[in-house]
Amino acid sequence: MLQHIADGGNISRLCSGRSEVNAEVVSAQTFWRSVQRLEPGAPVRRQGKLASAERIGVISGWLCEFKLLPDGRRQIFDFVLPHEIAYLPDREHNQRDIVALTRVEVIDWAAARQELGASARAWEQTEQQRLGRMFDQMVRLGRLTAEERMLNLFLDIYHRMRNAGLVQADTLKLPLTQELLADALGLSVVHINRTVKKLRMNGYITLRSGVITLHRPQQLARLACYEHLPSLVAERFAAQPMAN
Repeated sequence: MLQHIADGGNISRLCSGRSEVNAEVVSAQTFWRSVQRLEPGAPVRRQGKLASAERIGVISGWLCEFKLLPDGRRQIFDFVLPHEIAYLPDREHNQRDIVALTRVEVIDWAAARQELGASARAWEQTEQQRLGRMFDQMVRLGRLTAEERMLNLFLDIYHRMRNAGLVQADTLKLPLTQELLADALGLSVVHINRTVKKLRMNGYITLRSGVITLHRPQQLARLACYEHLPSLVAERFAAQPMAN
């Protein structure tokens, strides 16, 4: 070890390494100084550290995109999860709102993208999947039964959280009240309560204290018409006839 340090070339590389470490520290400090922290229920708007943001990256916590009707009813379009990107509502055409469901850390994506480097690509893939989730929500509300809707939504969240490395043994945090589930699935709270009980009785899920376990997700995906788990996607492509 001492011999390596005594070597002039190694000293240069050592100094270079220290410079790289210092640069990484400065970069990390810059990144975290740009983070906006919000409490549950807080609206996410273009203000403070997000004053010039068009898109935001969610570092931690959950957001909710929704439309509030004049009579107070609410339709939830999507839940934005950790390591995903969301578009902030337009000031002039305010057709939706975004609020924090939990404590969240968000950042202007334009700034975050530079700091994240190559890993930013994984985040941007979630942005590309956003339109697909809107179509999935339309099918969920228009054609699925109550049990299918709920399982389909749970599987969608499971899939996205697993991609973010936040699922262990098919178990994940689920900070959703029955009221939120009702507004996302177009059902009454009474119907949500009854559906959760039925899924538990059938052994499909274990849900308690904001933590859910999905039992045999592959089988549940077939029951709930959910097509986005990797193995099911592979099966679907394999089943398609080959072109002549």
